Amino acid sequence: MNNSWIATCGLAILVSCAPAAAASPSAAGLSPTAATQSTFTIPLHDGRIAARDMLTNLCSSLGLNTPHRLQQFDWTINVDTPFARHNLECLAKVTKNVLAADWENDKVTFSVNRAQFETHLHALGKDSERWLREIIDAADIQSSHQFGITCVCRADSRSKLCDLPAGCTHAVVLVHGLDNPGFIWRDIIPILQDAGYAVVRFDYPNDGPIEQSADLFADELRKLREHGVKSVDVIAHSMGGLVTRDLLTRSELYGSNGGGNTSLPAIDRFIMVGTPNHGSEMAHLHPVAELGEQLIRIAALNGTWDGFSADGNGEAEPELFPDSEFLKNLNSRPLPSHTKMTIVAGRWLGSQSSAVQTVSAGIDHALTSEHAPSQVRDFVSQHGLCFKLLTQHLLAKAADDLGDGVVTLDSAKLDGVTDFNVVTANHVGLLFGDPMDSSSSALAIILDRLSKSLPN
Repeated sequence: MNNSWIATCGLAILVSCAPAAAASPSAAGLSPTAATQSTFTIPLHDGRIAARDMLTNLCSSLGLNTPHRLQQFDWTINVDTPFARHNLECLAKVTKNVLAADWENDKVTFSVNRAQFETHLHALGKDSERWLREIIDAADIQSSHQFGITCVCRADSRSKLCDLPAGCTHAVVLVHGLDNPGFIWRDIIPILQDAGYAVVRFDYPNDGPIEQSADLFADELRKLREHGVKSVDVIAHSMGGLVTRDLLTRSELYGSNGGGNTSLPAIDRFIMVGTPNHGSEMAHLHPVAELGEQLIRIAALNGTWDGFSADGNGEAEPELFPDSEFLKNLNSRPLPSHTKMTIVAGRWLGSQSSAVQTVSAGIDHALTSEHAPSQVRDFVSQHGLCFKLLTQHLLAKAADDLGDGVVTLDSAKLDGVTDFNVVTANHVGLLFGDPMDSSSSALAIILDRLSKSLPN
């Protein structure tokens, strides 16, 4: 046994963080009734234990989905030496008390602390976010990310509002959610444009205070009104729906009257896709999602690292918790008049979006790109597998009662909104797929609602 054995156990803890997040309603895969301490025993064969058996049992003890790659582990670890036994004694320290081991003549018994694992998961996300920000500061990378409303030319191209078609009086506004740099609109933009709609995007510091984001949205809509746009339809994904609801119902903004005025355009239709109207336990995973967002930004920019990050400092995280003061206040307000509202929620049956695979491949490229800061390349050379599995498994298998894997069906519902639709998709996949198939994508429902008027 050598230091690589210790590194393997530590890496197993880190790699398992992502599937833990989506495997259970709790923040780190720790179910409310599960024991926080458990043990498992691996028999010795000629003084060696099978790495695959050890890691598989570790995942099981933590309540995780076992990574498929573990099936490829066919090597064994020698633990029958004084040095190996010393390393076993150090295991608890290395894994921050998540994993400890006790060696006997013919077996090794491992103790697993699931409560400590939950703490470690949150710390991993926070540390990773700080590390990424430090990398950007060290490399002196300037951000070119734009906040506000911009005219959409193509799915990957935006321009100033003055580029809206001459005489445009109505537009469709896209509002993204928490920790999403905009790739979520990849499929829907060309579909809307082919259907003849003028499309604009509202981008905001997506993990800052929701009320501040709503204030910025109002300011940008005023600019849109100045350009001659008298009415809009809003399509909002995830937390973007809460930003829009705050805009529509706060007294100093629309005041629950979506009809608009001389300074604000009317909001004719408001479509929420995967919006946590009653909060989400997965808000605890914001630090990990933040890491994923920043890596997606890099991948989307072909590994150039330009415009890496410019957003809030996580103030939206506690606001998204179920029964937060923000949500209690928001849900106590009346629904807006004039505005027709539609909700699309997802029921995830375990299929993974092809877009996630595409982004994962882009991230792999970006992390090893020659454009990446040297600190990143050095870090990835040691921990690349952890990052790869983190991005691949952010959307692991979830039970039906988890809704889309992030937002439950009950959380997506909103009293008074009868146009409630459920499709078979995960939280990200809601806006990807066949625009003609309303059973597996929100796209068909969105096109239908935009084309006709329905009662609230």
